[in-house]
Amino acid sequence: MTAAIPWAVELGLTVLCTVLCSLLFLAVYVQLWLLLRYKQKRLSYQSLLLFLCLLWAGCRTVLFSFYLTNCAQANALQPFPHWLLYCAPICLQFFTLCLLNLYFSQVSLLSYCMVIIKVFFYRIPLHFGFLLTSLAFLIVNVSCILIGNGEDDQHGWITMVRMIFSDCLFAACSISLANNTYRIANMSPAYVYLESKVGL
Repeated sequence: MTAAIPWAVELGLTVLCTVLCSLLFLAVYVQLWLLLRYKQKRLSYQSLLLFLCLLWAGCRTVLFSFYLTNCAQANALQPFPHWLLYCAPICLQFFTLCLLNLYFSQVSLLSYCMVIIKVFFYRIPLHFGFLLTSLAFLIVNVSCILIGNGEDDQHGWITMVRMIFSDCLFAACSISLANNTYRIANMSPAYVYLESKVGL
């Protein structure tokens, strides 16, 4: 059986992805260093988002570099290294989506309530809800990887459950983020200042 993609093309794409992820890692690292250098707020949505992007770019750079050195070994990893290189970046993407969703939800809620005091009443349930969603996503993915490596005859069923659960959560968070973005886009310019009042 011949490969669907020629080896030269596959090697070129792997090198390209490695270079792009490395450049992203360096760019995000510089941004985090600038936050520290100019003594901006260290624990903020911006710093958390940059940190998640840094971890994602680091995992992807290691994975693509691994493919360049030993492709066969990269496809036959132990459960934890396999989860760290293949599944952890997906979890980081979902955490990033939840973080963006949380931020825009607070901005949208703040513009809707018109009173900052009312927003703080909803902040704890909002934070708690997105935290539970992120933990559920992480636990299901880790559990499916560990169970799947122990029971070969159920690989198809376990993978399907993980994909359905993950896709449903991704879709729900994406719809919520799109809804909040639409609300903020239709805000009056007089409410733009509200965005700066939203914090962790």
